[in-house]
Amino acid sequence: MKSILAVSLLLLAGSETRDRPDLSTVKDLVGDWEEIGSDGKPTGAIVSQYRLTAGGTTVLETVFPGTKHEMVTLYSEEDGALVLTHYCTSGNQPRMRAERTQPNRIVYRMTGIANLDSESEPHMRQGTVTWLGEDEIETEWLEYRGGEVAYTAAYRLRRRK
Repeated sequence: MKSILAVSLLLLAGSETRDRPDLSTVKDLVGDWEEIGSDGKPTGAIVSQYRLTAGGTTVLETVFPGTKHEMVTLYSEEDGALVLTHYCTSGNQPRMRAERTQPNRIVYRMTGIANLDSESEPHMRQGTVTWLGEDEIETEWLEYRGGEVAYTAAYRLRRRK
């Protein structure tokens, strides 16, 4: 695993690297990630599992594994950009493109969506991942309805050793 310092230095090396995150950034998340409670301690609940698939060209994230709310997100590269497709329990599939807004933060913004009949239906439109350390991240995903943020799913996660 890369140290957070090494990752930060790499990201600061040039504007192209800083502005254009690639799949290696998500590959570094491979493992099981559990929720950190308000007391700062792991709760034991696995929120996300990241696994390599497709010969290492794609990262599969399973969110809320083994629950009725289980969803998957596939991360890959397209035309040199980090992209994702999220397969939501809402039945739609937003596609997002990543941009780096700070050395330790990536923001995913929706570029298209399948199976959405109306903007009034719930759908994820934006996500943010912030690295707090080598084995700790914060995630925030914004669900929209009618063009407005209707729900924020935010988690502080630690990689399970």
